[in-house]
Amino acid sequence: MIVVGALGCGVLLGTPATPATADGGSCVAGCTDTSTPPPTDTHTDTHSGTGSLEITVKGSYVTGGHDVTIPAGKVYKPPVCYYRFLATGQEYAAAWGPGGNYTYLVHHLPPEDQFKPYPGYKDHADDDKGGWWYPFCDSDNFTGSDKEWEDTYTKFYAAHKTTYVEVDETPPVVNTVPPRVLAEVASDYVKLTNGEIHWNPTRKGDGATFVGMKTWVWLTDTATSRSVTASIPGLSATVTSTLTELTIHSDGAGTTTCEDGTGTPWKPGADSSCTLTFTRSSAVNASSATNDAEPTWTLTASTRWASTWTSTDGDGGDFDDQTITTDTEVPVAEIQSVVNAAG
Repeated sequence: MIVVGALGCGVLLGTPATPATADGGSCVAGCTDTSTPPPTDTHTDTHSGTGSLEITVKGSYVTGGHDVTIPAGKVYKPPVCYYRFLATGQEYAAAWGPGGNYTYLVHHLPPEDQFKPYPGYKDHADDDKGGWWYPFCDSDNFTGSDKEWEDTYTKFYAAHKTTYVEVDETPPVVNTVPPRVLAEVASDYVKLTNGEIHWNPTRKGDGATFVGMKTWVWLTDTATSRSVTASIPGLSATVTSTLTELTIHSDGAGTTTCEDGTGTPWKPGADSSCTLTFTRSSAVNASSATNDAEPTWTLTASTRWASTWTSTDGDGGDFDDQTITTDTEVPVAEIQSVVNAAG
C-alpha cells in the first residue's frame, strides 16, 4: 500500500483505486483520512518522523507572594507532522503510464477533482532507488479540537511541499508538534495542588474546632498562579494559570466561597470570608470511625483555575477551567458549660 497525498489517502500504485493527490500535494475527492498506516513497500525508510521529539519544559509559580522557579525538565512526544515516503521515481512514473493507477483515475474523476503529475516526474522514471516524499500530519498524535487539527495540517501543508530525493540525498526531516500540543505538555508538567488545609480554632491535643463558632480555613503551600513554557527548536508555547476561586465545604457546616484567595491565616484582630460554622458535633459520626479514631467531619477545599496559552508563532487560546480538591478530617466538639443553680 502506498499512502498518497497531503491528507493521506491510500492508493495502490498500479491498480485502480480511490482518490489520489492533486499537483503539488493538495488533496482531492475527499482525501481526509489522516490516520492511514505507513506504507508497506521495499523502501528502507518510509517516513522521517522517527522516534520522539525532546521538549524542554520550565517555568515558575507564585506562592505566598514569592516567585518559585520550576526546574527545567524533558518531555518526549511523537511528532505530529513530518515527511513520508510516497513512491520511487519508477513507481510514480508507472502509475502515470498506460494502465497505471493515476492514469485510470484522471479518466474517471469529475473535472473538479482532476489532478496532474508532479513536474519533472519523467526525469526519474528509471530510478528505483530515489523517490518522492510528501508532507504528512498524523491525527493519532494530536489532541485538540477539530478546528485546531484542521489549522495544524493546513499550515503544515502550505509550508512543506512534496519533493524528490535522490538515493544519495537525505530525505527532508521536519519533525514537529503544533503549539497546541506544546501548550498541553506545559499544562501537564506541574500538577496543581492545594497544599495543606489549616483551621482555627484548633483544640490542643486533637485539633478539634467547636460547634457554633466560626472556623477559619486557609491553605498553605499552594500556588496562586503559575507560568510554564514548553519548547522545541523554533517554537514554544506558554501556559499561564491563575487561581480564581476557593470553595470550602463540609456536611457538618455547609459551603462557603472565599473572597480572600487562599484564605487568611488566623490571628487576633484579622478578618476572613473563608469561614464555616459547624452546627453539629462530629460525634454523630461515631459509627463511621475506625480503629478507635476520633469521629470527624470531612472538610473539602476546592480551588478553581483559569488557564490561557500563547505561542511564539502567534497561536493561543484557553483551556477549560480546572478544579482541584483536597480533603482533610476535622474533629468538631461541643463546648460544655457548667450551670450553677441559684441558692
